[in-house]
Amino acid sequence: MREDGGKKKERKKRSERKTLLQERDIEALRYLGEMGFGNVDLLWRFAWGSVGKVVAYDRIEALLRAAFIEQVKDYLPRPKVFILTDIGRETLQPLCNFVVPSHPPKTNMIPHQLELGELRLFLEKKGITNWRSAEVLQVSPDFTRIGGKLIPDVIYKRRNGEFAAIELDRARRSRRRLKERLEAYGNEFFKSRPMFSRLFYIVSPALVPLYSKIFKHDLIKVLDFPDLKRRLEENE
Repeated sequence: MREDGGKKKERKKRSERKTLLQERDIEALRYLGEMGFGNVDLLWRFAWGSVGKVVAYDRIEALLRAAFIEQVKDYLPRPKVFILTDIGRETLQPLCNFVVPSHPPKTNMIPHQLELGELRLFLEKKGITNWRSAEVLQVSPDFTRIGGKLIPDVIYKRRNGEFAAIELDRARRSRRRLKERLEAYGNEFFKSRPMFSRLFYIVSPALVPLYSKIFKHDLIKVLDFPDLKRRLEENE
């Protein structure tokens, strides 16, 4: 049976797109697959940090033209923010070792994801590995939700070989909700094979005193973002 002309053209286009991809392009796609969103600055530093911005921006434009990524149009703050397209996800999946989420998070999560992206770059410079975001964990067949419902924002491998988790929580929650979270995360540490050995719970500076009183656990540390970076600078 002869191949349909439309299908043949589409197959040819996909093959041409793949030949356009360079190694650092794939790293940029991997970042968006794991984090959901990325602005031009984060993508440059993650995938092209050892080369100039102009080269990185040219490659990002090439990824746009080839329809691997697209700009989030309704997010106005600069710099521009990008997500994977269906073509980008389909192309990335066989090139990575995790299940690529089928959709990015909701756009109201962009500031949250960009803040996590900054933390990721900081930690990876310090030698951490195996970064897995909540978006990837959610679709991973090997991950079980904490207490049946909680997914930390990230689980990563520390330099000492142990795994740690980070929860970036900007919402003001009731004491009841916080105690439920404490119980779920606390119970994880009592398992014979816990998924991580320490949890960093990041909140705004004004909430640190309150949350610290509620999260009284040796393996859970409540911090604001600057304090976390200082702590990791010293101990990671």
